[in-house]
Amino acid sequence: MSAFLELSKVAYKNLGRRRYQYFAEDGELVADVAQIHGGKPRGRLARMFAPERDYSNAALRAASPDGNSIFTISREMERTGSHGAITLYSPDGKMVGGVRSDPLLDGDFIMQNIWRLVDQEACVQSSAVQRLISKGRKPPGNPPVHSEKIDYANTYGTEIAFFDGKWITLERELPEFLQLLVVASPIAFDLLDGA
Repeated sequence: MSAFLELSKVAYKNLGRRRYQYFAEDGELVADVAQIHGGKPRGRLARMFAPERDYSNAALRAASPDGNSIFTISREMERTGSHGAITLYSPDGKMVGGVRSDPLLDGDFIMQNIWRLVDQEACVQSSAVQRLISKGRKPPGNPPVHSEKIDYANTYGTEIAFFDGKWITLERELPEFLQLLVVASPIAFDLLDGA
């Protein structure tokens, strides 16, 4: 796990059907993430036109190219009672923390996606806020358009990381558990969206 966490910038790739990969800046594969528990995931097109999102239990394992486990991420409906929580575990099975959805709502519209990265005691350690494309330029009554860009800040509001839709860049040195939460968060966002 330490070699994976030594990187301050990693590329994230969503391959669909709950399958993801992480790459170093030189293009070398550093982690492959695949489902180890849960039902058959829908493809992107089936997910888009499904009458409802899939929030069933699912667990995914991230492994290095040599097969060593880096982390496990799971959506557990029975334990949390809602689809708004994702839990992250270390290779030895200990809970590292989680990602909780906390969107800014205006009626039925999600005005801005906001997530809280929490430690194992459920204390907020960071917030992740999705940038808006059309902030202030939208016609009245229409929801804003969300970009793929996400800003991460600690509890004091200091920027700690940035995700541009492909690259996760750490702006400063972070505790190992928080770095793992930041790097795994794009997968959590996808699971929270019903992947």
